[in-house]
Amino acid sequence: MNLAELLRTLLPPVAYDPAGRVIGAVIDAEAGALQIAVDRAQTIQQAMHPATAGDAIADWERVLGLRPLPSASPAERVQAVLAKLGELGGLSIPYFVRLAAAAGYAITIIEPKPWRVGHSSVDEPLYLEDVLFVWQVRIDRRPPNATLATDAALQATFNNLKPAHTFCQFLES
Repeated sequence: MNLAELLRTLLPPVAYDPAGRVIGAVIDAEAGALQIAVDRAQTIQQAMHPATAGDAIADWERVLGLRPLPSASPAERVQAVLAKLGELGGLSIPYFVRLAAAAGYAITIIEPKPWRVGHSSVDEPLYLEDVLFVWQVRIDRRPPNATLATDAALQATFNNLKPAHTFCQFLES
């Protein structure tokens, strides 16, 4: 039953003729306005969850402070929003390893140490003091459906969440 028919059933049975020309036009106009309101309410209801947000995913990204990549698919954008909503927060390496695992990646984060006389051996690489603020992220295993865009989304997630003083260097595996 459409809205116009439903509104006709609400008329008092004796006072109005539901088949009348004028009352029919009024009911059709009211049904049209009511249908617009119902459609907008459904759009708002769908926008309440990222998976069904459609074009409103941009609002989710804006509110969460995410900057999607231009090449990101709608599914990847939804995944980034859900990851941001699901995060508990943390600045530790184990937190970032778990974050990558939740996206299907197995990673290793290496914190290089500066070379120091008396503490470092001759076969260790030479790094300056600033290397204390570098994480070398090596992707050991990608999810089966991984693409360059999903790798870029993982890098963007890390760069959005990492400690401000840290530089994430992604290494080719």
